[in-house]
Amino acid sequence: MSALLKSVQGALIDGQEVSLHDLLYIMKINGDMDAFHRATAAVIVQKAVAEAGISVSDDELQQEADSARRAAGLDKSADTLRWLRESALSEEDFEASCEYRLVAEKLRNQVTADKIESYFEPHRSEFTGDLSKNRTAVTDRVWDEWMVGEIERVNARFTLSSIIA
Repeated sequence: MSALLKSVQGALIDGQEVSLHDLLYIMKINGDMDAFHRATAAVIVQKAVAEAGISVSDDELQQEADSARRAAGLDKSADTLRWLRESALSEEDFEASCEYRLVAEKLRNQVTADKIESYFEPHRSEFTGDLSKNRTAVTDRVWDEWMVGEIERVNARFTLSSIIA
């Protein structure tokens, strides 16, 4: 596996090709594995979304794209195209990002909907106030527990040490 990763260009930095292996190794030795962990979580979410048959409508996708553009201060089409170029994203990448956020949020709502109250009661002392004031924090914890369970269920392993020497 290591030899394969060494043969794949991961970046071009100041005219120098940097292999995917070297990029991951740098992340590993610097303790910066957040991107790797986010990618693992995204794979788990995408699998669960597919299994649950979650989808988004064109209208939902358009609303999310408009919201993302507004949040980034991209008022004009030219601004958006410039931002996409600067971010090394295609229009399809941007749409995929918007779709991912929507389906992930739908999955999160589906996973946590009937578990919030049952989680809150035995953990009430960990929160200040009633459930209405803590719904977001409780939802985050329920989601996090689900994600940890899914990582364990699918036997996801963060074994870069065996891949990257």
